[in-house]
Amino acid sequence: APGYMLYFILAMVAPLLALAAIFSIGASDALVAPLGALAMAVQRVGSGEHRATYLAKPGDEAGALIEAFNAMLDRLERSTGDQMRSERLLAWRDMARRLAHELRNPLTPIRLSAERVLRRWNSDPGSIASILDKSMVAIIQETSNMENLLTEFRDFARLPEPHKDWLNLKEVVSESLHLYSASWPDLILDASSVDGSISLRADRGHLKQVLGNLVANAADATGGSGRVWIGSDLVKTADSRYCRLQVRDDGAGIPAFARDQVFSPYFSTKPGGTGLGLAIVEHIVSAHGGSIRFETTEGQGTVFIIDLPADEQ
Repeated sequence: APGYMLYFILAMVAPLLALAAIFSIGASDALVAPLGALAMAVQRVGSGEHRATYLAKPGDEAGALIEAFNAMLDRLERSTGDQMRSERLLAWRDMARRLAHELRNPLTPIRLSAERVLRRWNSDPGSIASILDKSMVAIIQETSNMENLLTEFRDFARLPEPHKDWLNLKEVVSESLHLYSASWPDLILDASSVDGSISLRADRGHLKQVLGNLVANAADATGGSGRVWIGSDLVKTADSRYCRLQVRDDGAGIPAFARDQVFSPYFSTKPGGTGLGLAIVEHIVSAHGGSIRFETTEGQGTVFIIDLPADEQ
């Protein structure tokens, strides 16, 4: 009888244990599968995809989880779009206000110079020559400043999207330096460290504009008689490859109070500067999928470091 009871218990319990094991495995899969699918979805979105694709079966909890995840992404995208539009509107308003302010500054000496000439002409026409030259020079200088301001504003506001094509970096650097070397004959421009084998997809005109603005900044920082080095490298990571372009000068460096605003539109430490040059540079680099930063030491110089993708097909 005891043996029969033991056999009976085993016969009843063993199937229950087997069913429990099967159920626990199924339940584990049901819990792990959605989490695994969500982890893969987050990874794909992190790699640049706008939505996570998943072939769901009827009643598939993983599919429902991915749909909820995609719905959240859609809401975030709409919210981000609204925020970006609002930020752009505020930026344009700020630019218009700043432009009006910057244009008012040269208009004052222009008006004063013209009024001075007119008063002298009305009161003593014979002596007008004594003030005419100085007044006309002031008017010409200020109108030139206004023209430069409007040109930079136009470049910043209407800069089109880049038209990328394969180009040799050293050729573009050489073309840029040839254009600007005549403007600063005492400035030493050294591009010997630019790798002649590097090619990348970029807008030739935009890239030359970046180099021109950075060289112009370096010329101002060195008083037009220092040294500027331009170099390049290919930097490889586990999943990408990019071109690193550096423009270094031995000028005065950027003062500490100005470093947080270097790329801000209309911020400038130079007398008569518009503060748009480096904002344009940052915009162009960003439009190419790259990044720009700088390192500086007062009294020793500054280096601007640009990283541009080198793997685009």
